[in-house]
Amino acid sequence: MAFERATKSYEATKEISRYVRRYYEEIYRAREEGKKIAWVTGLVPVEILFAMDIVPVFPENYNAFAAAKQMGAELCEAAEAMGYSRDVCSYGRLNLGVCFSGKGPYGALPEPDILFVTRNVCSTHAKWWEVLAQYYQKPLFMLDVPQVDGEFKPHQAEYFKVQFGKLVSFLEEQTGRRLDPDRFAEAMHLSARAGELWTEIRDYRKSVPCPISSADIFADMFLVVTVPGTQVAVDLLQRLRDEVKERVDRKQGVVTEEKFRLLWDNIAIWYNLGLMNYLERHGAVSVIETYTCYTGWGASMDLDHGLLEALIHKYATGYLNVDLDSKVRDVLQIAEEYKLDGALLFSNRSCKPYSVGQYDLKYALESKGVPSVMFEADMVDPRAYSEATIKNRLDAFMELLESRRVGK
Repeated sequence: MAFERATKSYEATKEISRYVRRYYEEIYRAREEGKKIAWVTGLVPVEILFAMDIVPVFPENYNAFAAAKQMGAELCEAAEAMGYSRDVCSYGRLNLGVCFSGKGPYGALPEPDILFVTRNVCSTHAKWWEVLAQYYQKPLFMLDVPQVDGEFKPHQAEYFKVQFGKLVSFLEEQTGRRLDPDRFAEAMHLSARAGELWTEIRDYRKSVPCPISSADIFADMFLVVTVPGTQVAVDLLQRLRDEVKERVDRKQGVVTEEKFRLLWDNIAIWYNLGLMNYLERHGAVSVIETYTCYTGWGASMDLDHGLLEALIHKYATGYLNVDLDSKVRDVLQIAEEYKLDGALLFSNRSCKPYSVGQYDLKYALESKGVPSVMFEADMVDPRAYSEATIKNRLDAFMELLESRRVGK
């Protein structure tokens, strides 16, 4: 099956893509230099790792990279050959396939010294990281984050604070070093600045026409996922922000004639980001994604009330750690602020925590006059993707939006 490649139009995005290659070279070099390497899940407080000179490695990010290089099926099959069901999350299967086969865009990842998992995104993470701990015979720390139902309550913040103290003790024991408060403060200020820049970029996308689409943003999010708390993230995001602002000032959009402004809900289909280009042929632009802007990555942090308090709020209140009513409220707010004409709800075969509740989102959006289309696939396993089915569904949806536009 041939997939379209996404066309990235920003020079800053191209520079970020070049940095991704350098990043992987650096983590392999870190192993040679004897630095401690921690394999981490998405939305772990990596600022603490940077402050302690521990190198965070994100297998999920490597999974997305491998899928974009069309290695998803091969690596998932490597895990299945070891007895893992195809019903297991494809991120988990692909990562285990890398471990078992030694294959990947850059081969196997450098082995971890520490395994660090949180429970603020996905319950699968816990079992997946337990498998890794058994496979590599390395120590595992699980940060238990309370789920937020409505308001983030004081007793939940206090519980997180206790958990954070245990994390620091664990890391100090593993490294033989104490946490340096000054380095932690530096990492937090850099992370907060990166979050501010990411928020500015997100807000510029409210402009009509939209200056930047998902094809770029899904690549750019690497910075706020993997290296918040670093100067390189701030520098590259500032260049991206400046380039986006320049296009807004020139009223330059993603397409020549922007007909339809769309929301993308769920993780990207990493092996076929070219789907965004397919939408643009219809004059449709994905102007915002719940995944890149509301899951907690790149969230703004108010440091005035304390560094730890800001860190706790960032990692406890992401989109996947709140109740369904809060998600519906956020999506309806997005629909109004971004002047949405429609929504693309990707029902992800692997990510149940993200996909559960999408029908509620669909009904809520349609009650406000925003039609939506749902389609099923998998984020990194192309064997669960039907090109003809999805494009037929998208074409029909574009016809619906066009009829509504003509009617107006």
